[in-house]
Amino acid sequence: ELGYFPEEPVFTGDILVGCGEEVSLSLPAGLLKMKLQGEGKYRVFQGASVRETVFSAMSKEVQIPLAEEGKILFSADSDFCAWDIRVVRGGCAALGEASSQVGNFVILDLRALFPDLLYLTDLPKNAMGTQISGLTLPDVSHMMIPKNYRGVISLSYRSMARDITEDMDEDELIDISAELTPLLPLLVAYFIWLDSDPDAARAYLAEYEKLSEDIRKNKTVSIATYIDTNGWA
Repeated sequence: ELGYFPEEPVFTGDILVGCGEEVSLSLPAGLLKMKLQGEGKYRVFQGASVRETVFSAMSKEVQIPLAEEGKILFSADSDFCAWDIRVVRGGCAALGEASSQVGNFVILDLRALFPDLLYLTDLPKNAMGTQISGLTLPDVSHMMIPKNYRGVISLSYRSMARDITEDMDEDELIDISAELTPLLPLLVAYFIWLDSDPDAARAYLAEYEKLSEDIRKNKTVSIATYIDTNGWA
């Protein structure tokens, strides 16, 4: 399950820093967003960590993740201004690099959130177990949700199989879904006959590849692409 909530500001402000001045602001944890104009520098303090940045721009927007409470210190040798200063929580800030925003939608990279994801087995649901209005699945590993959605996103997916290694116990079960189990004997037969009867091995491999492709097509057509209100795409 994922908990997603719209981006909410927990701090806002605007400042003008004059030549030779220093201005300090205390900041809560979250994602710091601000716009800068002019020439100057700022230092972000979080615990024992200090991050200094020098800038010179007609207009520049920056974003700085704040893992804990801290402060920012502005200083300048000439006048500059910082405006639309916001510390936000929720939204893309809560999901880091696994999310991005395009227009009125937030795009979630499902494989970044769930590295063992093979494919979704059902449409994502909300806390009530019903489909989420406006949700779109552009491909097998991405999900688009309206940026104002608030609440739980429940996902059901098939995990990738574990790698088979030499140090595995002989009696250890291999986690393979029922629809994929017919592939295993065909692949094993290919390797068994590869040296003694290459023609038979190639026949098993061809059968394996055909069945594998059939399974892949059946899976990607059913749930890889979904657009709400328009049905299956």
